Parts: sequence; C-alpha cells; structure tokens
Amino acid sequence: MAAEFTTVLVLHALNYQGQNILGENWADFLLDLRQGLAVKGKEDPASTESLLLFSFAQPDVACIALLENLARLKKVYEWKENFGPLPLHIVLHLEKEGEPPGSVHDPAAIFWDLLHYEQPYATPSLKQQWPEGQAGENSLSHTFAEAGNGLYLLSLSIPEVPRVEIFPHRALPLAGSFSPCFYCGMTTHRPADCPGKMLTMATQGISLAGYLPLEKLSELFGKAMSAQEKLANTMASGLTVSQVRQSPILQVYLAYFDLNLVYQPRFLWNIAFNSSSKWEELTKPDMVSVDSHSLHLGLDCLRVGQHAQAEDLFVEESRRPKGKQFYATIGRAFIALELERDNDLEHFLEHAAIMANSDKEKIYIALLQSRYYALRKDHWKAGHALDTVFSVRRDLSEALYRQVQLMVQGDMSEKSLRQLRALVVDRKELFIAALMDPQLLAVAGPVEDLLSVRLQVQRQEAEENLVKAQEVCQDLQTWFAEEASPATLFADLSGLETQFAQGSYYDLLEVAHKAQALLRACYRLQENTLDAMQADIAGMTATWDSFRRYWQEYPYQSFFVNFQEILENGRQKLNEIEGLAKQNMHGHLYQTIQERLVQVRESCDALKPLAARMAWVRIVCDGAKLFGRKLLITEIALLGLGALLFPLLAFWLGGDSGGMIELLTNSWLQRQALLIVTLFVAPLFALAQTLWEMMDT
Repeated sequence: MAAEFTTVLVLHALNYQGQNILGENWADFLLDLRQGLAVKGKEDPASTESLLLFSFAQPDVACIALLENLARLKKVYEWKENFGPLPLHIVLHLEKEGEPPGSVHDPAAIFWDLLHYEQPYATPSLKQQWPEGQAGENSLSHTFAEAGNGLYLLSLSIPEVPRVEIFPHRALPLAGSFSPCFYCGMTTHRPADCPGKMLTMATQGISLAGYLPLEKLSELFGKAMSAQEKLANTMASGLTVSQVRQSPILQVYLAYFDLNLVYQPRFLWNIAFNSSSKWEELTKPDMVSVDSHSLHLGLDCLRVGQHAQAEDLFVEESRRPKGKQFYATIGRAFIALELERDNDLEHFLEHAAIMANSDKEKIYIALLQSRYYALRKDHWKAGHALDTVFSVRRDLSEALYRQVQLMVQGDMSEKSLRQLRALVVDRKELFIAALMDPQLLAVAGPVEDLLSVRLQVQRQEAEENLVKAQEVCQDLQTWFAEEASPATLFADLSGLETQFAQGSYYDLLEVAHKAQALLRACYRLQENTLDAMQADIAGMTATWDSFRRYWQEYPYQSFFVNFQEILENGRQKLNEIEGLAKQNMHGHLYQTIQERLVQVRESCDALKPLAARMAWVRIVCDGAKLFGRKLLITEIALLGLGALLFPLLAFWLGGDSGGMIELLTNSWLQRQALLIVTLFVAPLFALAQTLWEMMDT
C-alpha cells in the first residue's frame, strides 16, 4: 500500500452499555484494549474514551490485532456468551495523508446507530485498496458484503498459529519428588538443604537478570535447573557480588531464589537487624546494624544446619532482657521447619504473630503464615493471613503478588491476571517473577501473553522516547559548532541506542526513562542557549543605541560619513535578527542568528576606533574654537588696557620725570609692547583659560 495511505481502525465504544455487561471492569477493559492495539498500531492523539482511533500500516494487521486482543481480553474479563456482544462499533478506513477527518471521526454521526456490535465494517476506499494492502499470502482471508450507508460488512478468517512459549522451563523447579520447599518453592530438595540458605541480601540476581533478553533468560534458566548441584556448591563456598555480576547463569539462578526472598533466612537476618520501621527501607544496607550477638550467631548456625546450637542461641535471645524475642521465635520456627516438626512450626509462627508490635513485624509474620498455610493447601487461612497485611498496608506489592498466587491456586485465574498486570507495571522485578514463578504454571499461557503485551508496550514507549531524543539531539547538533557541541548528551544518546538494541525488559524501561531525562536536558540546554542569545541581542542593541546617541550628538558628522553607514548597516542587521528571533527556533535558524550577531559585533568593533578618533577630533575642534574665543577676548582686553595704561602713566608722572615720559610716549616702544601682548601674553592667557575650562567639562 502506498506510503501516503494509512489504515485507520475506529472503535466507537458505548460506555453505558459496556458497564451493564462488565460493570466497573469496562474502563479497565478499554484501557487494556488500547494498550494491546498500541503494540502493532499507533493511537491517534484525537482518540477519546468513546472513540478509539488507531493507525496501522496494513489493514490485515489492524484486523488481526483487534480480533486477537478482543479474544484475549474476553477471557481475562470473564465474558460469557449469554452477555451478548460487546458494545463496540468497528470501522476500518483508508485515510490519505493531509485528508480532512471524515464522518468516522465523529462519534455523534448517525450511521453508528445502524452498525452491529463487534462486526467490522470497511469504507469504500479501503475495500478498493485492500488487495494491495495484503501483508502476505494466506495471512488473512476476507469477504465484503454491502451494508448500506456507504459501508461494507467485513467477514474475516484468521488462520490459527501455533502458540510459542516464551519461557518453556517454568515447571523445572517442580520436577523433584519432595514437597515444595518453604524457602524457594522447589521440589528437588528439603528446606534443610535449600541452596537459598547460603545467600545474603547482597547476592541477589533478579536486579541483573532482567537485563538479559527473554530468549537468553529462558535458555540460561533451563541450563541452571539442569546444573543445580554445581551451582549449589558454588553458592555454598560463598558468593561475592563480583561473581554474580560476571556470571549470567548465576544471575538467572539467583533470580529464582529472589522470587521468595521474604521467606528465606537471609531476609530474617536483614529485618532483625534493620533499624528502619518502614518496609520499603528493609533492603537498604546502611540501615543494618548487628546489635545482638546471640541472634546473629543463631542465624549463622541455622544457615549451616547446626540446629541444636541455633535453638540454644535463639532461646537465649528470647530470655535476654530487651532481646529480639519476635525474631528469635521465627528463627525457632525455621528450625522446626528444617527438622520437619510441622506442629512446632505452626506454634512458633502463631506465637510470633501474637508478639508482633511494629507494622513491619505484622507484615512479615503474616506473609510467613500465608506461605505456610498455602503449602499445606489451606487457602482460606492463607488468604486470612494476607488480610492482616492489607489491614496495615493495602498497597504492599509482596502481599498483592502473594494474593495473585493464591488466586491461581483457588481457580480465580481471570482476576489474578488483572491484578498481576497492574503489579508488573508498577514494579519491574515482578515481570521477572511472573515469568519464572512455577506457582503460576496453571495460567502460564495467559501470563506469557500478558508479559508479551507488556514487553511490546514498553518497547514501543522506549522507541518513541528514543526517536524523540534522536530528533532533538540531531537538531541540537545544528545549534552548535563542532568545537562547542554538547558531546556528553550525544554520548548518552549513543548509550541509549545500544541499550535499546539489547531489547531486555529492564533495558527498555531504562531507555524510556533515560530518553525522557535526555530530552529534558536537551530542552534545558536549548532554553539556556536561547536565553544567552536573547542576552546577546539585547547587549548588541544596547551597544548600537549608545553609538547612535553618540552620533546624534556629535557636531562634526561631515568629517566621518562612513560612521553613519556602518551604524545604519548594524541597525538593519539587528532588525533582521529581532525578526528571526521571534520565529519558531531550530538549529539552522539559530546558526543564522549567530552569524548575524557576529556581523553586528564586527560592525560595533569597527565603530569603536572611529569613535575614538571622533572624540579626539571633537576635543581638538572644540578646543580650537574655545581658544579662538578666549584669545580674541584676551587680546581685546589687553590691548584696551595697554591703550589706557600708557596715557595714564604719562599723565600721572607729569613733569617729574622727563625721560620716563619720553619713554612712555615713544611710538616704537608702544608698538613693541602691543606686539608682545598680541603674540605672547594674550595667547598664553587664552590657552590657560581654555585648558582650565576643558578640564572642568
């Protein structure tokens, strides 16, 4: 089918009628349907609760995705034949790129009321193009029948495809002849011989196994189950965190034991010496402080199978003032478990339940009791024990997952799957737990379908976020010169691309999260860059304004015609820059603005030496004019004074000194005196006055 055409799947949901059939689960049903369709298609932003819009590359892909998801979700939500068809109107339409929305986009259109529930219809445009849209031979058989209103009733036949298990080794832990181990659930050993006793809180594998692709994870699980003796010996010799990180098969094997971490001696040790009262903080190593030697030593003896010594130490701890009686009692319960004294085990668990004071103690003992009763097939008591947990914490994931296991054992598979779906979304470790857990063997197929959809949804989310990050980073590269490019961001993007290619569930989760963080970092960088650009523009404008004001006030503009030309060119470029800065910013536009700013900056740099010369010219010219005025005034004053001084002196001396009078009346002497005053005295006085006045201004 041509690239400009898209197959649009339109689902018109009648929510009121849907609630009459599925009750309060109708909204969850639609949400799960949207997530399932989003695996193969893309939901339109205009999609609403009553009108779901999805785009697909091929019409048969849209039909297969719809029918498979409807069939799966009907089982999950316990739909029965006598309920009647679900109130969904279905139309497939071929939409051309750029074409305005048609009537199928209008949930209030009249033709919807004429369609049958759950029956797919096709528009004429799709019917004409369908043969061209086939994805492969014999993939989907279809027929059309006229239905009126310009629509065709579409009849589909999907060939059955054998289901391929994504994790076929789920039953291997139950291949033994013993009862399920309290600590780990395996039937290949007794609790006293459980390899999980050798583990510590630091040697966990579930946080690492999720980074393995599902195919590799399944393969390694099968190998681990067939090499348990060798792996158990490795664990007994003492594991280090480094060993676990370097061995994928160890990670997978330990991940299985982590499924039941709460029921193992290592968790008892952790909770007993953890100072935090919050359940979520029990896994933090910095909160652990060994403050009871007898309890610590007793747990160590329990680990190596020295039951008598462990019993004595636990009794000693119980009798010690301010001792940890609650945890010592659970330690004695574990001893009874390993010695197969079931009555003592139940007694100690019940006694510990009475002693529990804090919320974490109540939660812990209730989980242990639920585990104990479930292994004894007493599902009512197991569920009742969980009620104690829910009275303290309704949202505790360990209790909710335990409830899922009980639902499966109690033939409540549909309800358990709905609850499991929500748990897997909220906590990534439960994805691996649901994949491996043999207690979910009865619903292995639906669980794998659920996990497959979840993996596809997560892959799509990661891919969408990664594509956005790639587009932004690609645009960001055009914002900066090579020497100034944000290399750290591009290195992060390269790491995300590599991580996405690995395809594991944990990798996809991290890619989705880190790609969002990378996007935020890119946007912050762009915002900071734009702020700096605006500051540069404002700075250049202020500089230009200062030169403009200087030019307007300059009295000798005719001497510097080129100054005005440079000034006008700078203003023109600034106008261009301000206009460009108001547009939607992208890399090439940003580079254009930067080039213009460089030109304006060069213009301003060229004006600076001109302004300096202009300043000197102004000083010289203003000084010359001032000196001329001062000189003229000084000469007039001195000449006038001289003209008066000679007659006055002659009159004042009278006849007392004939020689002096003759000297004063000598014309040659008068001319010489006037010459000296004009050429020397007056200029000196005028220069002094000029310098003094210019220093003041």
